[in-house]
Amino acid sequence: MCAATLVALVPQAAGAASFDCAKATSSYDKLICAKPNLSAADEQITSAYERARARLSAEGKRLMVEGQRSWVKYARESLSLEGVSGAAGL
Repeated sequence: MCAATLVALVPQAAGAASFDCAKATSSYDKLICAKPNLSAADEQITSAYERARARLSAEGKRLMVEGQRSWVKYARESLSLEGVSGAAGL
């Protein structure tokens, strides 16, 4: 999830990623779009996130979104593309 802000949770047509790969601008998002296994994993994570979020109270949703945004920021700032590729078995 994201990915083009994994919190932008509406799946788009381009690829299986949870975002529109035609609009991907960051290296992080482009890597997800370029690798079918990462794209599929992104879509699965987004689906699980949406299901979990649907069961929460308004406060729970707010906290979950806040946590997701924090994780996305961390992932984008901390993980090198080599680290992402290595962790994904690419």
